[in-house]
Amino acid sequence: MNSLEFPLYFFLFVSKGLEQGRKLNLVGEKVDISHALRLLRITLFGPTRDELEGWQPAKSLPLKTNTVRSFLSKTSLISCHSKTVG
Repeated sequence: MNSLEFPLYFFLFVSKGLEQGRKLNLVGEKVDISHALRLLRITLFGPTRDELEGWQPAKSLPLKTNTVRSFLSKTSLISCHSKTVG
């Protein structure tokens, strides 16, 4: 099990690593680093449509990739006229 987000947050916000032009080095087996980066991507950006379909959710659950955006636009937290850059 890994928790890449904590060292990343420390690097970005506490030690100001990116601001100072430094790079975050990940140490470990290649496969473990790959899994950690994939998990971080899913955590930050959500799964891709292919990943969602591959996970085969229960038939009773609708396959919605824009649920958060939909909710935010209904609560006026974002403009319903904003466009997604893709």
